[in-house]
Amino acid sequence: MHGILGRALSIKQIRSSWWKIGLFIVLVIVNYFHPSEPLVVGYKFLTGQNPRSDIGQDFYGFRAMIYHWDTYPALSEAYDKIGVEWDLAHASTHPPTAYLLTAPAAMFPWPIASALWGWLMLIIIIAGLRLYGLPWWVCVFALFWPPVMFSLRQLTALWMFGVVMAYRYQDKPFTAGIWIAFASLTKFFPAVMLVPLIIRRKWSALGGFVLVWLIALLLVVAICPDAIPRYIEVNLINSPNMIARTDNTAFLPSLMRFIGWPGFAFGAVFLAVIAWIGRKNWQTWNFLSVALLPISWIYSLLPLLPDLLKRPNVFAILALVIPLLVPSLGETTALAFIPLFILAGISGYQKNPATT
Repeated sequence: MHGILGRALSIKQIRSSWWKIGLFIVLVIVNYFHPSEPLVVGYKFLTGQNPRSDIGQDFYGFRAMIYHWDTYPALSEAYDKIGVEWDLAHASTHPPTAYLLTAPAAMFPWPIASALWGWLMLIIIIAGLRLYGLPWWVCVFALFWPPVMFSLRQLTALWMFGVVMAYRYQDKPFTAGIWIAFASLTKFFPAVMLVPLIIRRKWSALGGFVLVWLIALLLVVAICPDAIPRYIEVNLINSPNMIARTDNTAFLPSLMRFIGWPGFAFGAVFLAVIAWIGRKNWQTWNFLSVALLPISWIYSLLPLLPDLLKRPNVFAILALVIPLLVPSLGETTALAFIPLFILAGISGYQKNPATT
């Protein structure tokens, strides 16, 4: 009797897994035919075979602070210093605090540094998704989402992890503030995650946030006093030029570029409405931290992933599907990501277990 019951349960479990097997096969096929080959990009970076990568500018930046080189030269010069050939005329838009975060890998030769960084980011992404309460199979399937593979060579995994940890420590606001500050060392905008804590009068979050930023700024000034002035000087011109790029996928700049002022006005009103309606909602401010970015690329979407995977609604699913169907870089991507941001923003107003 027990044997028959056991076999029946086993058959039921197998049948309940068929859709997961089917989804896995679909994800493999979609990635195989994806024009940007995200799995190939990830594999090459994890094995140190990717000769060009955005994180190289941060590796150079860390070395530049240590050796007192120019911290914000043209990127072609920066990459040449670390043994990478890449003809880029613009300088880095990353703040010097971001350079500090690359310390574990920055001093190694490029192939080793890139592979080490890729594995660290892969571990951090999976750990972040698990800590957000997602099951193992979801964490594995999430690796097939193109922004994940492109994030192996960027800083956005650290941003995502910081936000996840801040979410887990909402009841300890000082600690949450520390993690929000850690996330914001990458690109500043995760700092908006303080808003839902401040609205709930969890003022000690500000203390944790300010403490981390004071330590980071003191470190930057102690290591390289010229880094912050150079960042400001260079990016007064550099950042506006990057915002104006036709392949910049940031929400408001894309609306401005494709539709003009009416599009920008629509986007601004949309974000304002989202902010007001969900002003006490953690996921709302996580979405806004990404949607408000003035410069954004495929990997900038990664911090949205934990919330999108937590939301079993059609808006979240459609937002997840778009990067699987369009190139990861280019003007087409910028156009396709406009509805993605709208869908991601709307998806937060469906009831889900991550909302607080």
